[in-house]
Amino acid sequence: MSMKPNNQDSKQRILDAALDVFYEVGFEGARVDDIAKRAQVNKALIYYYFKSKEELLTELININIDEMLLMKSQVLESNDTFNISAYKEASNKMIDMLKHKKKILSILLGEILKNSNNEKISKGFEFFFPIMEDSIERMRAIGVDQARVDEGIIAGFFFGMMPVITYITIGEKWADCYGFDKSYLEDKFTGFLNDFFIENFIQFLKKEQP
Repeated sequence: MSMKPNNQDSKQRILDAALDVFYEVGFEGARVDDIAKRAQVNKALIYYYFKSKEELLTELININIDEMLLMKSQVLESNDTFNISAYKEASNKMIDMLKHKKKILSILLGEILKNSNNEKISKGFEFFFPIMEDSIERMRAIGVDQARVDEGIIAGFFFGMMPVITYITIGEKWADCYGFDKSYLEDKFTGFLNDFFIENFIQFLKKEQP
């Protein structure tokens, strides 16, 4: 099989294959040979584009961060900081969009839980930042004290973002294990998220407004 260094289709196949293999067997368990086989390219072509597995993972994360930034700009369209309906609609849209990121979310969560090197952990958390960035900007825009912004970041990540990540990465397996209908689970999860987190977050903003 000959190398085609300028073939961008080959590079995309490598990235797609790496995402699948990392998701199926984990980053540490993934072999470049398996990625090459899945992508139907020569192993040497992978090393033409990427120096290592780490560089492949970094490229996947960077691509998804860029996509998350684009998604964020399309989700929360209302400029009304206290519009609960707009936040709930945005939350539902974000969950729908993040479903398509299940594989990269699972890979990143696995790397964070395995206590991998600091660079991979840092890149993993960097992936989540675009999702929370709008809320941080809105808190600062209405003059919320920095100490309270920090509290909002903590609450947003651990009571808003992490439940969503958990739902997306293991929700279907949980539903299968306990015999729940997946549509019912999604309806209830989004309802709980909106009722418990979104409404409390808006109340927090109103209370902190100078």
